Amino acid sequence: MALINVPATGVPELAYVQPDHLGTPRVVIDPVRDVAIWEWSNKSEVFGSQIPSADPDGDGVAFELALRFPGQQPRMRAGCFTTIVVRSKHQGRLHR
Repeated sequence: MALINVPATGVPELAYVQPDHLGTPRVVIDPVRDVAIWEWSNKSEVFGSQIPSADPDGDGVAFELALRFPGQQPRMRAGCFTTIVVRSKHQGRLHR
């Protein structure tokens, strides 16, 4: 699967996502440099409690891959991955 990101400069950036046998993203590869720019080790616990490595190539540029839908994004306060989502019955919307 490919990701196309268009930053503020307007030049599209391409990256490839390599999943495991269950479809879980494990590595994001930069095709220009042919290196991993994001990695979630499959040697961790099966429930995914390990935090992904946002800079495995060590170039100082962190790559962020959103693994959840917009209403389920984690809050990164104090290293906590707790997500608070409230669904409005009347409007049918998700509120954080």
